[in-house]
Amino acid sequence: MVRSAGSAMGPRELVSLDIEIEPVCDLTVPGVYNELVIRAGLPPHPDFFVDLSIVPHNHCQALAAQAREEGFTALLVPSAAETGEKNLIIYVDVVAPKHVKLENGPDRIAL
Repeated sequence: MVRSAGSAMGPRELVSLDIEIEPVCDLTVPGVYNELVIRAGLPPHPDFFVDLSIVPHNHCQALAAQAREEGFTALLVPSAAETGEKNLIIYVDVVAPKHVKLENGPDRIAL
Protein backbone atom coordinates (compact mmCIF):
# COMPACT_ATOMS: atom_id res chain seq x y z
CA MET A 1 0.00 0.00 0.00
CA VAL A 2 1.33 3.42 -0.95
CA ARG A 3 0.52 6.38 1.24
CA SER A 4 0.47 9.88 -0.15
CA ALA A 5 2.38 12.55 1.69
CA GLY A 6 -0.47 15.00 2.06
CA SER A 7 -3.79 15.83 0.53
CA ALA A 8 -5.34 18.34 -1.81
CA MET A 9 -4.96 20.81 1.02
CA GLY A 10 -1.20 20.26 1.25
CA PRO A 11 1.19 18.27 3.42
CA ARG A 12 -0.02 16.94 6.76
CA GLU A 13 1.75 16.74 10.08
CA LEU A 14 1.07 14.86 13.27
CA VAL A 15 1.66 17.30 16.12
CA SER A 16 1.46 17.17 19.86
CA LEU A 17 -0.48 19.79 21.77
CA ASP A 18 -0.08 21.00 25.30
CA ILE A 19 -3.58 21.54 26.71
CA GLU A 20 -4.49 23.30 29.93
CA ILE A 21 -8.13 22.94 30.99
CA GLU A 22 -9.94 22.76 34.32
CA PRO A 23 -11.78 21.10 35.88
CA VAL A 24 -11.11 17.64 34.41
CA CYS A 25 -12.71 14.46 35.74
CA ASP A 26 -9.92 11.86 35.55
CA LEU A 27 -11.70 8.56 35.01
CA THR A 28 -8.39 6.77 34.53
CA VAL A 29 -8.11 6.72 38.33
CA PRO A 30 -10.19 3.84 39.77
CA GLY A 31 -11.24 5.78 42.88
CA VAL A 32 -12.49 8.72 40.82
CA TYR A 33 -14.38 6.34 38.52
CA ASN A 34 -15.96 4.50 41.47
CA GLU A 35 -17.08 7.74 43.12
CA LEU A 36 -18.61 9.09 39.89
CA VAL A 37 -20.38 5.77 39.23
CA ILE A 38 -21.99 5.94 42.69
CA ARG A 39 -23.09 9.56 42.19
CA ALA A 40 -24.54 8.58 38.77
CA GLY A 41 -26.50 5.75 40.44
CA LEU A 42 -24.76 3.04 38.39
CA PRO A 43 -23.02 -0.18 39.30
CA PRO A 44 -19.30 -0.19 38.45
CA HIS A 45 -18.62 -2.00 35.18
CA PRO A 46 -15.98 -4.75 35.67
CA ASP A 47 -14.40 -4.13 32.24
CA PHE A 48 -14.07 -0.34 32.45
CA PHE A 49 -10.31 -0.53 33.03
CA VAL A 50 -9.79 -3.82 31.16
CA ASP A 51 -11.49 -3.31 27.80
CA LEU A 52 -13.55 -0.14 27.45
CA SER A 53 -14.68 -1.21 23.97
CA ILE A 54 -17.06 -3.76 25.54
CA VAL A 55 -18.53 -1.40 28.15
CA PRO A 56 -22.07 -0.44 27.11
CA HIS A 57 -22.29 2.97 25.49
CA ASN A 58 -25.11 4.03 27.81
CA HIS A 59 -22.85 3.40 30.85
CA CYS A 60 -20.27 5.84 29.46
CA GLN A 61 -22.99 8.34 28.49
CA ALA A 62 -24.40 8.27 32.02
CA LEU A 63 -20.94 8.94 33.47
CA ALA A 64 -20.40 11.82 31.04
CA ALA A 65 -23.80 13.31 31.88
CA GLN A 66 -23.05 13.11 35.61
CA ALA A 67 -19.65 14.76 35.16
CA ARG A 68 -21.17 17.57 33.07
CA GLU A 69 -23.88 18.08 35.69
CA GLU A 70 -21.16 18.42 38.33
CA GLY A 71 -19.45 21.16 36.32
CA PHE A 72 -16.55 19.30 34.73
CA THR A 73 -15.41 20.75 31.41
CA ALA A 74 -13.50 17.66 30.30
CA LEU A 75 -13.04 13.94 30.95
CA LEU A 76 -9.82 11.95 30.86
CA VAL A 77 -10.83 8.38 30.01
CA PRO A 78 -9.17 5.08 29.14
CA SER A 79 -8.93 4.61 25.37
CA ALA A 80 -11.30 2.05 23.87
CA ALA A 81 -9.10 1.86 20.76
CA GLU A 82 -5.69 1.37 22.36
CA THR A 83 -5.25 -0.43 25.68
CA GLY A 84 -3.16 1.57 28.13
CA GLU A 85 -3.72 4.89 26.35
CA LYS A 86 -5.97 7.78 27.37
CA ASN A 87 -8.37 10.14 25.61
CA LEU A 88 -9.23 13.68 26.63
CA ILE A 89 -12.83 14.61 25.94
CA ILE A 90 -13.44 18.36 26.03
CA TYR A 91 -16.98 19.72 26.17
CA VAL A 92 -16.50 22.51 23.64
CA ASP A 93 -20.08 23.68 24.15
CA VAL A 94 -19.39 24.17 27.87
CA VAL A 95 -15.86 25.56 27.86
CA ALA A 96 -15.37 29.21 27.03
CA PRO A 97 -12.28 29.86 24.89
CA LYS A 98 -10.61 31.65 27.80
CA HIS A 99 -10.76 28.40 29.82
CA VAL A 100 -8.70 26.36 27.34
CA LYS A 101 -5.07 26.99 26.51
CA LEU A 102 -3.59 25.16 23.51
CA GLU A 103 0.06 25.35 22.53
CA ASN A 104 2.16 23.38 20.08
CA GLY A 105 3.90 20.59 21.93
CA PRO A 106 7.44 19.42 21.35
CA ASP A 107 6.63 16.67 18.83
CA ARG A 108 5.96 17.16 15.10
CA ILE A 109 6.07 14.44 12.46
CA ALA A 110 5.52 14.96 8.71
CA LEU A 111 3.08 12.40 7.30
